[in-house]
Amino acid sequence: MTTGIFIMAAGLSTRFKRISHGQHKLLAKCENSPLSVLETTTKTVQKAFQNSPIFILTNEQETAVTAHAHQLNKHVMPLKSDGLSTSIAAGIDALQQLTPHQRLKHLFILPADLPFIQRETLMLLQGRFEKSDKKIIRPTFQGLSGHPVGFHHSLFPELQALSGDFGAKILLQKHTSEKVPVLDPGILWDIDVPEDFATHPGTLAWCALNAEYLKNRA
Repeated sequence: MTTGIFIMAAGLSTRFKRISHGQHKLLAKCENSPLSVLETTTKTVQKAFQNSPIFILTNEQETAVTAHAHQLNKHVMPLKSDGLSTSIAAGIDALQQLTPHQRLKHLFILPADLPFIQRETLMLLQGRFEKSDKKIIRPTFQGLSGHPVGFHHSLFPELQALSGDFGAKILLQKHTSEKVPVLDPGILWDIDVPEDFATHPGTLAWCALNAEYLKNRA
């Protein structure tokens, strides 16, 4: 059994589209870079998970994102989804089609809109999870919980039962997780609006943009 990762790219990017004349945030270029948000995140994951299965989960409605994902990665799962939880559940359904030798011991779930996460953080989390006695692991930065979140395979049935748009929050509330402090603001630095590209986590401007996250952090 091995460790795999879902790159969650199935969102509709409603806020970003509203401000950017319909452009999906995952197709937008990162500041001072020729790479899109999705490509930046994917390349970082590929460097950290070199010998592990990597899956990009996209939304069937977002054909441009799905086409871009196919250019970047071997395994792409286009899904019918009405939210993050539904996407995770559908992804777990698809994992059941893997042959026994491909079955996963651990699965990390990483939103695709975190292009600034560091490869070293992803590698650290993999190593820590192998030694952990907890079924969930997640990084923290300055006391704030971020992504990716890792799940032991024994929790896959609970992930498969998720629905809606709350992610795996119910599992984080139900099970004790190992929290790993990291010096990587990229675990929090998601892109929802264009201003996020230049708004460093921990600053007052970031706190203002992410007030809802701070209010509901697990």
